[in-house]
Amino acid sequence: MNMRTQRLRQSRSYCLERSVEVKDEIACLHEEVLVLKARIGTAPDETTEGRSRSRRRFLSRRIDELTAERLALSQELEDVNDELVILLQGQLVTSTGM
Repeated sequence: MNMRTQRLRQSRSYCLERSVEVKDEIACLHEEVLVLKARIGTAPDETTEGRSRSRRRFLSRRIDELTAERLALSQELEDVNDELVILLQGQLVTSTGM
């Protein structure tokens, strides 16, 4: 296996692992947003409600960032897979002499 193929496989592995991590983190943040949403109307005072709103805004921004990262990872994974197919087909042709 040449260095290029090895790097592409490592990149693919990273993209797959990170995509799972990002997906899990987004799910956790969505759960927290739902909890905060429920608290906002029932907060005992304005300070607590304000903190809940602020945290919810932060989580929404973070979810947007993670969603963008997930899309980028997906595109990178697609590109890496395409390159691997081309490289491996080239190696097959070279090794078989066809």
